[in-house]
Amino acid sequence: MKTVRARWKAAAAAATVLMALPGCGGGGGDDDDDFGRETLVGTWRVRAIGLGRQATQECPAALRDESGEEVIACGSDDRALYEQDGSFVGESDAFLGARAQIRGTWDLDDRTLRVRITQFGVDADGSGAVDPGEFEDLDPPQVNTAAVRFDSARRVLLESEADDTRTVLEKL
Repeated sequence: MKTVRARWKAAAAAATVLMALPGCGGGGGDDDDDFGRETLVGTWRVRAIGLGRQATQECPAALRDESGEEVIACGSDDRALYEQDGSFVGESDAFLGARAQIRGTWDLDDRTLRVRITQFGVDADGSGAVDPGEFEDLDPPQVNTAAVRFDSARRVLLESEADDTRTVLEKL
């Protein structure tokens, strides 16, 4: 389960430092008030990840803690879809060399994003898609929370205090 958590931390929200990226202008300022739940609805690409004091890395990347354990990873085409009805789908090509997908629900409350992952599936046959029969229910569901900082309506930073990770998302 630790590997699943690591691979999906970026796409799930998990967890995120625009302020650390040159030219991004910060995020989290007064403009934050202009954005909310409606702004997150849509499809986002995971652009970069960070861990602790390590520099933020553009995707694809995998970051490890001091013991060498992978904590967060992202592929070259990781995406997160936040639906208006509160459903969530995350996709990654960083899961052990295969395309994988997670499903669940999401909510944004006072700049805290909460993603509840209820299903996980891997493209077992290499077709590029996860077949419905390849999904497993997660029991109990995995719950990730992250502070949200909007840099603009098209770029957002998620920061998770639980594991000290950062994820930069860009709206497609």
